[in-house]
Formats: sequence, structure tokens, C-alpha cells
Amino acid sequence: MFLATVVFADCGRCDDFSVPELVSGYSEAASSIKTLYVEYDETFSGHDQGWSRRCVFARDGEKWHFSTRPIVDEVDAVEETVECSDGKQAFLYYLRRDSAGKVDFGTIQITESRAEPMVTPEYAIGLKVPELSRNSGAKGSLLFLLNSGLSTTMKSEGSIGSGGLILPFSKEGSDLKADYRISVKIDSDHGFLPATYQVEFSDEAKEKYPSHRDWSLRWETTEFQRFPDGMSGGERWFPSATKFTQVSGKSDDEKSLVFMNLFSIRSVVINKELDPSLFNPQIPRGTTVVDSTSNGKGRISLHGGAQAVDNRAKQLAEISDRSRGGRYVSTLIGINFLLIISAAIYFLFKRRHSRS
Repeated sequence: MFLATVVFADCGRCDDFSVPELVSGYSEAASSIKTLYVEYDETFSGHDQGWSRRCVFARDGEKWHFSTRPIVDEVDAVEETVECSDGKQAFLYYLRRDSAGKVDFGTIQITESRAEPMVTPEYAIGLKVPELSRNSGAKGSLLFLLNSGLSTTMKSEGSIGSGGLILPFSKEGSDLKADYRISVKIDSDHGFLPATYQVEFSDEAKEKYPSHRDWSLRWETTEFQRFPDGMSGGERWFPSATKFTQVSGKSDDEKSLVFMNLFSIRSVVINKELDPSLFNPQIPRGTTVVDSTSNGKGRISLHGGAQAVDNRAKQLAEISDRSRGGRYVSTLIGINFLLIISAAIYFLFKRRHSRS
């Protein structure tokens, strides 16, 4: 059971909107997004680490797509990692494109389900909430949390500045009054989307577990922009620059760590029909396919036969020469090599068996 007590905070334009009106405005905005396609750049920093990548995220109901390409010295890599699901099965694959965009090779793993990415633009507007959506499904969204608490008594609390709503709630079976505390600032000037929201442990949880006191997850949108809306035919607000900050918990003798993801959003498509291949890829020739579904039982196949095995080995050798010292690439090459050997053995065994 969720306890979603809404507490209204002091704000500059609160006299213009009641709490139910703010919540209603957000609910209408969030629930009217049926499909979403976003192209953006993401930069991560924290704990003496850092990287940048070019990303694509898409959502259509239970179907989703998430693809990434590293950005090195401001140049897009030609290697691409894709995770997606068509609602029935999930795919993970690694591919390489030439200058014309043609797929040179790839490895695809098919499973019946796959954990969705946890840091994407849909989190910035609360369609999913970090830490909560993984275990709570639809209940882990601001849309559910805001609407589940309107029957409670509302009072003023100025702890998070203008336009704030405080949402303490608990998970089913918890021995605490509230596991998390969610602070939300609704921006009525930008389509009633959240300008900021923060997830932290409740006062009860912090009191019981000292390591929870400093832990927090925070989304903050610094810029909004209007993008076309296929449903209305007009335009609507969506974040164009947003930031996700995670502060780790600590014990008495540890120091909290701060991790930050910056998002620069380049293109947004809302409520338009999306290409089905985003969610269920067209598998090209020369691709190693690992079917890990219950029907596939780990079967490995290679599109293109024995010649594809030879071509793949040569391509992997070329990438290895260009990427020496790269732990991530080396690991992927090693995995690909093992898959190639397995596919070759399977192919030869199958051919001999068919002749006998």
C-alpha cells in the first residue's frame, strides 16, 4: 500500500493554482504522452570517472528502445549498443556501421524480458521515478503518486521552494511508516511538467538506518523547449536540458559519492507512429543470434553461413588493432569471438548431421 500524503509548499504563483489544479495539470500532460522518441547526448561524471555518449530512447506502451554510441574527442563512434523490447521479447545487440550507415556485423541476444534502462528522458518528467519504478511498475510514476494522495490533508511547507509538492509514501509490507520522501516542483509555465523532483529516504528510514541519511536521487530540468505533438497537431513543452544527480549513502567512516548525468536533448517526437524496427530489429546477414528464450534454449545461429564466420573474424581482428587497451571493447571482442567459435561448431555439426 502506498501512503502518498501531498504537502503543498510555498511558491511564487501558488495563488494562481490550487494543489488539485497543479496535479490535474501534470496528470493531463503526462497521460497524454502515448508515444515518445528522443535523441540526446548524455555526459556522466563522478568518482573520478567520466564519459559521453549519443543516445536514442523510444517508448510506445510496453515497447521500448534504448541505443547508445560513445562520443570520443567529440566524434561519434561507429559501434552501437541497442537494448529494446517489442512487449513480447527483448533484444540486446552490438553492431558496427560503415560511413554509409550499413551494418557490417552484429551480435543479438534474444530474451523473454529485460530490465529497462533507469536513466532516460522519461524519468525527467516523472513518467517513471528512479528507484521506485523497478519494483513498483506503474505505481512508480509521478502520475500515480500525485493522484493517490489528493484525499489527504494539505498544509504549507516551504522546504523545497516554489511550486513544491511533498509526497511521503511507503511500500507494501514495509515496517516503516514511509520508505521514501519525494519532493516535486510543478512548473505551471512549462506545461505543468516537473521542474525538479527528488527521491530520498523518509525521516523514519533515516532514523532507523544511518546509511540512508545522505542518499538521494534528483532530477532537475534547466531548460524547456516546445516540440511538435502529433496528437494535437500543435506544440508542447518538453525538457531540452536536464540533470540527474545521485548521492550515495554512507556509513559513519565513509564519504558520500556524487554522480551526475547531464542531458542535452537534440530532438523529440511525441505522439507519432514509431518505426516497428525500433522495438524488434531486422536482423542483418552476418549477425550472430543467441536465442535465450525458453523456446530457443540458448541456441546460437549465424546469418550468412561459413563465409560470415570468416568475415566476422577478420573484422574483429581489425577492431582489436584499433582499440588496444580498451577494456570495454576488448571484453565485447572476446564475447564475440567465443560466439563465433560456438556458431561455427554449431554450423559444422548441423551440416555434417544433415549429410549423415
